[in-house]
Amino acid sequence: MFSRFLFSLSLGFALFAAGSAGAGCAGGQPVADAGALAKALRGADGDTVLALAPGDYGALSLSGKQAGWKGRVTLCSADPARPARFSGVALSNVSNLSFEDLLFDYVYTSGDTTDSSTPFRVSGGEGISFLRVHFDGDLATDGPPEQKGFPIARGLFVRNARDIRVEDSVFERFYRGAVFNMVDGVIFRGNDVHTIRSDGLNLVALHGALIERNHFHDFARSLQSKDHSDMIQMWTRSTSRPSVDITIRGNRFNSGSGYYTQSIFLRNEMVDSRGAGRDMWYRNITIEDNAIINAQLHGITVGEVVGLTIRNNSVLRSRASAHPQKSGDVTIPRISVKPRAEQVTIAGNVALAVPGGGGRPDWTVQNNITVQDKAPGQPGYYTEAFVAPPEDSPARFAQFQVLPGGILDGAQAGAPMLAYDPAPPQVTPLIRAVPVRGLRSFTFDAGFSAGPDGPLADQGATFDWRFSDGATAQGVSVAHQFARGGRQSAMLTITSGNRQVYATQLDIIVPN
Repeated sequence: MFSRFLFSLSLGFALFAAGSAGAGCAGGQPVADAGALAKALRGADGDTVLALAPGDYGALSLSGKQAGWKGRVTLCSADPARPARFSGVALSNVSNLSFEDLLFDYVYTSGDTTDSSTPFRVSGGEGISFLRVHFDGDLATDGPPEQKGFPIARGLFVRNARDIRVEDSVFERFYRGAVFNMVDGVIFRGNDVHTIRSDGLNLVALHGALIERNHFHDFARSLQSKDHSDMIQMWTRSTSRPSVDITIRGNRFNSGSGYYTQSIFLRNEMVDSRGAGRDMWYRNITIEDNAIINAQLHGITVGEVVGLTIRNNSVLRSRASAHPQKSGDVTIPRISVKPRAEQVTIAGNVALAVPGGGGRPDWTVQNNITVQDKAPGQPGYYTEAFVAPPEDSPARFAQFQVLPGGILDGAQAGAPMLAYDPAPPQVTPLIRAVPVRGLRSFTFDAGFSAGPDGPLADQGATFDWRFSDGATAQGVSVAHQFARGGRQSAMLTITSGNRQVYATQLDIIVPN
């Protein structure tokens, strides 16, 4: 069940400790424990930095009457490597408060539910920041089969507030990662959101939001449940105003080792099914420079809107994340926009399909490139576009880098982050598998494997192959014919010139 989604927490903690960790605590007032913190908060006035010693501070509850500060108050860990822990945070009409380099640690209690449990919440107030905060959720240990063993509760819930900033933080093991409802001014940037059961980020009736450079990946779906899982979802259901001035830019979405989700899903329920008029249409939505790898048709979906730009996004499929009982076009993400949307620009995207606009004068649809992974030898097949697209293995962004000399090279289309990097910061082994049409033969090429000093093939590395049928080979590029069809694999071991060993595996479906 949940074991499919368990993996090392090192990525989360690396993000947590990255950046200017602890910088806000320099010269701060030392705080030893929860009692000292309560006293320090009562005496805070003007700009105050409270440097919290390692330890458990329990649940923090503050109201505007208690927190009528004239300047900003910052709570931060004196030692970010040993962050101060809060089991809950409840802010009511609090302003000018920052949390930095802290652990927000929710622990499941029997009876907690997916939507009623909100351990970290902000109601009212303004100017609240969460910087390098680790929102660490938990798994339900009891309940029905669709709940037990899966993430539960909502990580961060903000309602009726202004100027909320969440940056360089980690959200993991929650039912929903973060929810912003009736908020004016949101910055959600540089965050790592993973191991989420339902939605990573909910945007409801927002006025002004920048969702930028986040990584949404490896969600922990409960397929037995009726969850409607989205990495980013925006809605109007049960609201009195639409979201306006929303930018979703430069984010990475990857289903990875998890099951499929919808990626960017901005339905407008009050309009499309509940009879609301134009006053409830979204306005001024920009979705650009995002890379999406998933296995559900709603890659980028937008409802009724006035003023929409969808530009330079790559919307691609990872077959390994598809629903085990579903196949075909429903597993391939695409771009969809309600036909009556107004003032729409869809340009420079790479996807299986984009809407055409029907020749409407207020729609601009141009320079979009169609790619597909269904038919080798047909136009737009993934191996013509990307350096090492996976067949039946969990996808990595490095595999979808633009193929030099391929159909996307120089086209100025797709997510800029997928440009080929011949010298990545870390050694990246890659297998490019090109099928020979009509046969069980493939050419396996490791020539795009590279590290900080460039392609490994240029540095005296050796390349050893082992195939699932027992055959072996050596060389940067080898050909292999499988004796039978079905799921097969190619395993590559690269030994660098300085004897460092790197390994990777590519699973493929061989035709019968």
